[in-house]
Amino acid sequence: MDKQIKKISIKIPDHLSEMKPDIELIINKNETIISKYLERHIYTSTISDINKKKIEELFIKNRNLILTTFS
Repeated sequence: MDKQIKKISIKIPDHLSEMKPDIELIINKNETIISKYLERHIYTSTISDINKKKIEELFIKNRNLILTTFS
């Protein structure tokens, strides 16, 4: 049997900033999922308020770090 392979072309961006809208979209979707997880499992748990705040700050810091990388 002769299998044919389709030729696929992918445009690679010249600058990371070209990817920023796509990265923001992905992060925003994941942010919604993570926020719901935090609300459901972390904020309602017996974890101390200080640790809950640390988890939230860590999430915000890393989100900002990822977005500024693509600026």
